[in-house]
Amino acid sequence: DEVLALRFGDTDGKPTVSATGLLKSQPVYEGELSGHSFVILTDGTGANRVYERPKELRFDSWDQKTTATDSSGQKWNLSEASLISPDGTKPKRLNAHRAFWFGWPGASPNTILNQ
Repeated sequence: DEVLALRFGDTDGKPTVSATGLLKSQPVYEGELSGHSFVILTDGTGANRVYERPKELRFDSWDQKTTATDSSGQKWNLSEASLISPDGTKPKRLNAHRAFWFGWPGASPNTILNQ
């Protein structure tokens, strides 16, 4: 199976990966890693994009194409390069990459797996 490896922050030697099947079934996935709040948006093809998220902000949904909606009803535009709020705020895109699980633990044995 494929996983999405989150590559930001100091993880104390414990990288975090998320199963891509989980992310496809939950196209808006929010979490926190090493003090960074983040949102992973997964589109209909299974492609993932990870953005920094202010702690007080939550995303309720997204159309899996170009528009994400936060908990206050604001519509955010999504492109390959950025996520943009109606007032022009652009959360930082965070480093992540996809890998196959069977090869990952050999290189990173202390990995935390979100299933």
